[in-house]
Amino acid sequence: VDAVVPLGLVEVRGASVAFAGLALSAATVTWTAGAWVQARTAARISRRVMARIGLAVLGASFVVTAAVLFPQAPLALGVVGWGIAGLGMGFAYTTLSLAMLELAEPGQEGDASASLQLASVLGSGLGAGVGGAIIALMQTRAETLTRALLVQDGLMLLVVALGLLAAQGLPATARPAASDP
Repeated sequence: VDAVVPLGLVEVRGASVAFAGLALSAATVTWTAGAWVQARTAARISRRVMARIGLAVLGASFVVTAAVLFPQAPLALGVVGWGIAGLGMGFAYTTLSLAMLELAEPGQEGDASASLQLASVLGSGLGAGVGGAIIALMQTRAETLTRALLVQDGLMLLVVALGLLAAQGLPATARPAASDP
């Protein structure tokens, strides 16, 4: 979705590229805030719960951000919606990194980290590529860009739903911080 937020804001709603950049910047700031919150709650909230919270927030952000495709919605909703996405990513992505390091066999943390990074890059590339292909295909079939972006957002909501199911495999209890007694 991150790859097409500027497309929707600029091409569908007529916003400037600078305004679309505000949405991406909002997500960057809130991702950091989400990671900060996750770090401070990691000893009290299980990896499973935090990942699910992050994914739910991310899914909600897709809905809020998609609303901006309609002229009745305020344009600022795009910045707010994508800012919410960053918060969800800060919760979920950081949690997955932490869980991966905790669950890796001793001495295998580097391999596990490399695998997670590869999966992240491939997932982002695949999501952007498939989403872009769907948008392009729909446009060649005379569909509106709005409709194509809504279909792409719907498919990404399905990916979030799969992530919520996959989060079931994460630890259900919080691990105390090393400094906790």
